[in-house]
Amino acid sequence: RVQEMVQALQLCHAMDKTAELYQRRLQQLVRMTVRTTIAEFVESSGSGGSGGVTGMTYPAFFNCLQLLIEEIQSILRVAFSVDEFCQAEGILEDASGEQQQRHRWTAESVSHGADLATKSIAELLRLRKESHSLITQAEMKQLWDTCLAFTVAMEGYCNNTRAVSLRSTLVGQA
Repeated sequence: RVQEMVQALQLCHAMDKTAELYQRRLQQLVRMTVRTTIAEFVESSGSGGSGGVTGMTYPAFFNCLQLLIEEIQSILRVAFSVDEFCQAEGILEDASGEQQQRHRWTAESVSHGADLATKSIAELLRLRKESHSLITQAEMKQLWDTCLAFTVAMEGYCNNTRAVSLRSTLVGQA
């Protein structure tokens, strides 16, 4: 049934538009998750939005970060599963079995989503750089370990390209 839909999209010359919409929607989902998770934690932390993410205590920020990472990983895991399904079922391959457009656009969308996710987390850490200069070594290790595990997971979705922005932000705060 999925193959029939793909063939219909190809007949209508709508595959490029579908790929573009899929990638855009995945990135919107990552952005919306970042925004809403942070907004909810800022509101619940009692800072009233005056300090935003920089006004959070470290424990509140770390809880926010853990939830955010969990949600982003969930989103990208589903998108990655879609890509694996397309690869396993031969969807997005032409009749000779060759991959279309060199790379499946589903894989490219996951890669772009993971890149956006690492840049978003890096920006959060950058905003809190001053606050993180005051945390204990144990808290910094906890933050580092959590972010590094996330980085490695996201690099797996990015065709083994490095999440340079997040890695450099982590090194800058160590």
